[in-house]
Amino acid sequence: PNSNQLQKTINEIESFTKTQQMIINEKKTKTAVFNTAISKDFYPQIRDSKGDLYENVDEFKLLGVEIVSHPRSGVKWDKFIQKCIRKTYSKMWILKRLVEAGVTIDDLLMVYVSRVRIHLEQHIPLWNFSISKNLSDKIERVQKMCLFIILGPVATSDYLCNLAILDLEPLVIRREKICKKFAAKTFKHPIHRNIFNINEFELYDRGIIIEPTSGCDCYFGNSCSREKSCMYDISVQDVLTNIASLNKNLKK
Repeated sequence: PNSNQLQKTINEIESFTKTQQMIINEKKTKTAVFNTAISKDFYPQIRDSKGDLYENVDEFKLLGVEIVSHPRSGVKWDKFIQKCIRKTYSKMWILKRLVEAGVTIDDLLMVYVSRVRIHLEQHIPLWNFSISKNLSDKIERVQKMCLFIILGPVATSDYLCNLAILDLEPLVIRREKICKKFAAKTFKHPIHRNIFNINEFELYDRGIIIEPTSGCDCYFGNSCSREKSCMYDISVQDVLTNIASLNKNLKK
């Protein structure tokens, strides 16, 4: 329909590409849903310049990342993460061959960090917020096996002890640090910093975002960098007031 904002945007893009003497590959252009709101449970009906509907897909690859999306289940990263884990396992032969060749532990560690572990840390800011404990444990298990290969007879049965010997961290901690570093870098960007703007979130009148009065230094991560968490700055009265306001809006 003419009131479809997405269709208007697509038409504008097509007009721009024609002006720039470019052509949109309509066979590779698909539509996908990233919204889990039940009231918005439908696939978009977007048409190309010929009037044909674009294909709606649940699974697709974007810039090398395999994404699974559905109107009800939302975006899932399990398939991509499992692929990263399999790829890392396939790279373990490098460590095994180097051990057989008598390479030192320091060199083995360098190879692990630069050639093996890197596959477990692809696009972390994309999927770390939604990873399940089961997948997190599987990722950690990969590093456990690599440490046994690197340390050889020096390895212990204690994973944390092996980490301490090689001066490494559990991958779950590394992922959180990588995300915070990404957030800090993004927050300094004049344009990309808008992703931390609460006005950029559309809750469809089904929720209210409550912020600490003192601000947030950890970019809304799983843990707070302050001695006293900023979440304690949110008063009970403030929460109750917003709940009452939300209930009032939902009854309309």
